[in-house]
Amino acid sequence: MNKENTIKYTIAIPFLTNEYTFSISRKTNWSIIDYLFLKELSQREMTVKSLSDFSNLETQVVIQILLPMCNVGWIDIVTSRDSFIFRITEMGEIAYSLSVKEHELICKVDKYQRRREVFVDYFDNYYSVYSFDSTLLTHARYMTEINKNKNIVTLPIDDSNSYPKYTKMYSVMAREHEKIDNVRDEAVYTLTTKKYLLVDMLYIEGRKKGRIIDDNKVKKLNNKLIRQIENTLPTIVKDDNSLLKAHLSKDENNYEIKVVAKRGDVDFVYGGQNAKAKLIELIQSSTDFLVIHSTFIGKWCIVNDDGYTHFFLEIKEALKRGVQVYILWGKSNAEETDENFEKSDSEDKAVESKLRDFNESCHQEGMLNVVNYNDFRRTDSHAKFVITNHGDRGLCTMVSSCNFLYAKFERFEASVVVYNDQFTKYFLEIAANICCGKSTFDSKVRKEFRGFSSNIVDTPNDINIPNNEKLELRLVLKHQHHSYIDLAAQAKDRIYLISDFINTSPIRPIFDALKESEAKKYYYYSKKSSYIDHSEIVEMHDDLKSADSLSQLGAHHSNSHAKVLAWDNNDLLITSLNWLSASAPNNFLEVYHEIGIYIKGWDVAKDFIKVFRSL
Repeated sequence: MNKENTIKYTIAIPFLTNEYTFSISRKTNWSIIDYLFLKELSQREMTVKSLSDFSNLETQVVIQILLPMCNVGWIDIVTSRDSFIFRITEMGEIAYSLSVKEHELICKVDKYQRRREVFVDYFDNYYSVYSFDSTLLTHARYMTEINKNKNIVTLPIDDSNSYPKYTKMYSVMAREHEKIDNVRDEAVYTLTTKKYLLVDMLYIEGRKKGRIIDDNKVKKLNNKLIRQIENTLPTIVKDDNSLLKAHLSKDENNYEIKVVAKRGDVDFVYGGQNAKAKLIELIQSSTDFLVIHSTFIGKWCIVNDDGYTHFFLEIKEALKRGVQVYILWGKSNAEETDENFEKSDSEDKAVESKLRDFNESCHQEGMLNVVNYNDFRRTDSHAKFVITNHGDRGLCTMVSSCNFLYAKFERFEASVVVYNDQFTKYFLEIAANICCGKSTFDSKVRKEFRGFSSNIVDTPNDINIPNNEKLELRLVLKHQHHSYIDLAAQAKDRIYLISDFINTSPIRPIFDALKESEAKKYYYYSKKSSYIDHSEIVEMHDDLKSADSLSQLGAHHSNSHAKVLAWDNNDLLITSLNWLSASAPNNFLEVYHEIGIYIKGWDVAKDFIKVFRSL
């Protein structure tokens, strides 16, 4: 083959990385052969040869079986002139006597801590250092290589993966016989450092793919990433000498948490008073822990003319039951340059004072257990959720449009409660991620949330559910919301989009995205944002009507605070995002700024639309 028909080039694959200290359990498993050997040694001392004759195994294999039992102190080795003699120790006798009934040796569990490095690729796949055949380059060394070799193609990296996914991390960081019990964040916890794997490639003229020269370098990588490497071509493939980088496609609907649940394990809560009743029920039924995240907190939700409100009286009862109660505050602190800073700061301090007074009232009643306010650190999240372990129905998460500790429950709200261990496990990790706001430093609350999450056993989805009782639920983070607009565009009959506020934000990502849909569109809002005037809304209404005759935009006569996307009969998304006033860019620092749940199931949208139209 002529040299001019082949091109050598290099692909640089970036990974987000960081080091974490893991708490690890290592279980030493024993086989039936181990048991039989220890049983024989409990009766007499034996040489390697006699054990080999007894088991019909080679002497080398016999030694390999016995050494682990020597390491844990169950067997001693006595050297003699002719051979090694093995004899059982006192610890070995105890181990054998404990296992006689089960005919199986008890497992030995060691607990220790290790610091290990985690790597995440573009597709959000996790790796350990053992996943790579060669050392990854630091960013500085990568830049040096770029300056030396102009024929390096660098793949992109998705910065929205900056928040670590601990369940994924645990599965790859454990070595043989290990179990990751927890991660102990000592300082910075985000995945922000970049390292690079360089893979040498060969391109043969006329081919559509490159060839990886050293397969060992990539054999432990995710198959999707390997395909992307092979599809990325070098410089001179195109006439203009530009690098041809294959388009990296991520399945935007492949979200981090997707569960299948029975309809009886999901509560749909519509209306302000129903949201209030559900919140009180969750507080009353809470066991172990209770986490309430409210964007805003109002004094009127803490105290009234008669003393503490129903919410806080029930929280006090939960504290008496030993429940660990956490209240997370979403609202950002006002900037000192803000013209309303003094008013906002004064209001916040008044709320903090009332919350401290509540804890003091608990102390005065002789209670040691009080509410943890996370040092009043703001999460900077607009999400609204409650997480607890319901005494009757188990672990659950409530996601809502309702500001639980600010609302007066006079407005229409939309909420969903999911009684599912896996969903709750993941939501606790979200609470841990956001509890410190924009700070990347660790906190006691974060560690406690991680502890709750790690104690929840991973459970498989129950797929044996009749279709009319099956609900598919997906977590929807801020930057994922508009991909559901694309799904809704496939509706056959109707699309309902309900928002609290409206401004000009939805024109391109929503109105333009849906104008080709053949379904009827109903866009409802409650009030306009402060920085849009009435004439702009009229103009937007007229423009929308002229571009899409199947659309209807207007203020709803009800006092609604709900944020919902529903289409046809079976697709429903309940969220904290104000569809008609908030943008949802792919900003990795704000992935948890808005949170919703998409539910697909028999008549879930139909039921919501029926309730909403009755208002």
